[in-house]
Amino acid sequence: MTLLTVCAWCGETIKEGDHDQPPSHGICATCTLKIRDGLRKPDLSRPRWIVVIPPDRSDVYRGLQRNFDTVAWVEAIVDRRVGERRRRAVHVEVDRRGLDRRTTAGNGVRSPAYRSAFQGDGFEVYEASG
Repeated sequence: MTLLTVCAWCGETIKEGDHDQPPSHGICATCTLKIRDGLRKPDLSRPRWIVVIPPDRSDVYRGLQRNFDTVAWVEAIVDRRVGERRRRAVHVEVDRRGLDRRTTAGNGVRSPAYRSAFQGDGFEVYEASG
C-alpha cells in the first residue's frame, strides 16, 4: 500500500497513493524553493496542529506541552467541554434559520477550520484544513 503524499504548505499532490487512508505530508519542490529563497514563510498566525487532551489526562498534557513548547505550529490544549450543549430536545414547528450556517455567499460551502486527523491514547489531533 502506497500512501498519498501531499504538500503540507500548498496541498499539491507530491506522490499518488491510497486515497482511502489519511495522507502523509511533505514539502513539494515549489514550496521548497520558496522557503530556500525566503519567499514563503509558514503561516504561524494559528497552529497547524491542535492536540486536545481530556481534563483527566494531565500527564499527557504536561508531556505534550514539554515536547512542543517551542513549536509554533503545534498547540496542546485541555478539552473544556462539559456534557452536551443541547440540554433538551425541543420540537420546532418552523425552522426560522435562513441559509445553512455552514455556507458562504461566494462558493456556497465553507470548510471547517480544523479536521480530525488522529486519535491516540488520551488525546485527539486536529489538522488545520484551510
